[in-house]
Amino acid sequence: MTGRVRLAGTLSDLRLDLGLSGALKAALRGHADLESADKSFDMKATWQPFSWPLSGQEQLSMQGGELSAGGSLERFQLQGHSELSTPVVQGLKFALKADGSPRKLTLSSLKLTLGKGELVTRGDLQLAPHLSWSGETELKQLDPAHFDPQLPGAISGTVKSRFDLIQGHWQLAIADLALNGELRGYPLRSSGGASLNERFQWQADALNLETGDNRVRLDGSPFKGRG
Repeated sequence: MTGRVRLAGTLSDLRLDLGLSGALKAALRGHADLESADKSFDMKATWQPFSWPLSGQEQLSMQGGELSAGGSLERFQLQGHSELSTPVVQGLKFALKADGSPRKLTLSSLKLTLGKGELVTRGDLQLAPHLSWSGETELKQLDPAHFDPQLPGAISGTVKSRFDLIQGHWQLAIADLALNGELRGYPLRSSGGASLNERFQWQADALNLETGDNRVRLDGSPFKGRG
């Protein structure tokens, strides 16, 4: 694999042209104004289909795609799209739209498409003063058979999630697991929520799971924590 790097212009109009060829063919082009108060920039990365690792047994293959970023260091926009395949999942298409700052990334839409099904996530990723996430994921006719052939179905609904990491302590919470559809030929429904922390202590909040004639309801702490 070979590459090139070209920088031209002045600090108020700095232009970048970076290219890779060989097993990975990719390019990064853009410009920046380093003398402006907000340090404005505009960048775009593109790549042609490739496999990872670049040599040896393939673990992941990526179709051609692009990722662009523009704005300023204080407020910028991101968008991109591509398609990838792994030994487990084939033909996973993704499209990203987000706005960011040094302290926060707002995910306008992260759309994953598998066959006729979709999974769209929106939310906020806080980077300071501590790492946290708050968002919602919407499922539309998602077929679990894409992950396990023994689990055919079509699942729709929403999942609200939150994650916090503070001084080495983390907690993941599913506030509303509102799913419905079909799994292995049986009706599927779920509601309620649950949480998990770094000690692997679980807390269920009126969590209901129904598939066919089987029903499970959890409320409280059914599992003992570790440590």
